[in-house]
Amino acid sequence: MSDIVIPTNELFHLLQQVDRNLTVVMGKVDSLVQSASDHETRIRTLESEVSLDTSLAEVTKDVAELASQMHTMQRIVWGIPASMLVAIAAVAVAVLRGV
Repeated sequence: MSDIVIPTNELFHLLQQVDRNLTVVMGKVDSLVQSASDHETRIRTLESEVSLDTSLAEVTKDVAELASQMHTMQRIVWGIPASMLVAIAAVAVAVLRGV
């Protein structure tokens, strides 16, 4: 057997340090548990307040309306060059008839 001697005051200080470290770790763990619990509670509250089926139906309706508006805008944008061609052709006919 070896003759290792650890003075009691050194052992006491090491035990106090371990106790302080454990107290800090336990405080952090408690904080994380509380935070996770609060987060889960907020999620459950939101899920109970919002009906996902209704929201999905509303989003689908909004997407359909936006698609309709986009098609209308495309017709307007493409209609402008077509009307310009008609106007240019009318000017050309007027010029040719005047010549």
